[in-house]
Amino acid sequence: MDVDEIACRIGISGSYRILGMDTHETIFYFGGRNKLNSKIELGFGYQDITDKFFHKHVPGESEIEYAINYIEDELMSNDELVNVEDALYMDEKQIADLLNPFQLQNNKVSREEIEEIFTKYAFISMSRLPVYGDEQMSNEKYAKVLLLREIMHHLNFLSINIIPEQL
Repeated sequence: MDVDEIACRIGISGSYRILGMDTHETIFYFGGRNKLNSKIELGFGYQDITDKFFHKHVPGESEIEYAINYIEDELMSNDELVNVEDALYMDEKQIADLLNPFQLQNNKVSREEIEEIFTKYAFISMSRLPVYGDEQMSNEKYAKVLLLREIMHHLNFLSINIIPEQL
């Protein structure tokens, strides 16, 4: 990901953070004034969460709790990750599959909307019928939602600005 190019193209002028979620790493790119300043790489990604904690086709409540505790411990182990005034950005390609059946109304997703998506998955885990119809859930998708939820909650982000595929 060419973070400097992305920041220039979308005109980020203030302090920002771009989140990259991959199978085996989670990266925070820190920048300001259209320039990357630093990055912090966490040594796990959504596939690692899936492999370590989700042993059933649909994760159970205890598996989810263990995963939440793990993610929280990892996030809170580095004080630099806690947000003060950064805007959070994420590539549309990395988040689009999580937003269904929700439609992206603008280029921003609130913490409450991510919480709604998590709640939908939690209902499935508790053996309740999906609230939103024929949702296609995978453990990898569940891990992405969980990771994003914990990032927003514990690092104090109120929303995610979506970087459109076509700028």
